[in-house]
Amino acid sequence: MANDKSSPVSSFLERNPPPEVLRIFRAAVHPDDVDEVIRLFEQEVRPAFSSLPSCLSIELVMDRDVSSTGLIEGAVVSRWKSLEEMEEGIRSDAALESQTNIRRLLRSQPIVTVHLVIA
Repeated sequence: MANDKSSPVSSFLERNPPPEVLRIFRAAVHPDDVDEVIRLFEQEVRPAFSSLPSCLSIELVMDRDVSSTGLIEGAVVSRWKSLEEMEEGIRSDAALESQTNIRRLLRSQPIVTVHLVIA
């Protein structure tokens, strides 16, 4: 129903277009791979996404403790000018290529959520 133009959310967004979009890409890695994930993020992912004019910011966050699965869970949080520009940016060659090496270290299927900044 979220795509229904008559829904309360669609109606609200039509009257109040979100100024920004937040994308959260969650996954988990083995504790031994944390340093390599940080290195790849700093050297490959952040520069590629930061070069996209529509990507306002990007950061890597992680949980403080090892999860019950023995993995470290974390996320890449990026902020975008608009939903359309985010979709275009994450499909760009620069963004896709920057994630190749880091994706090899992921031990869980990524979960991606997109949030509209409304206030």
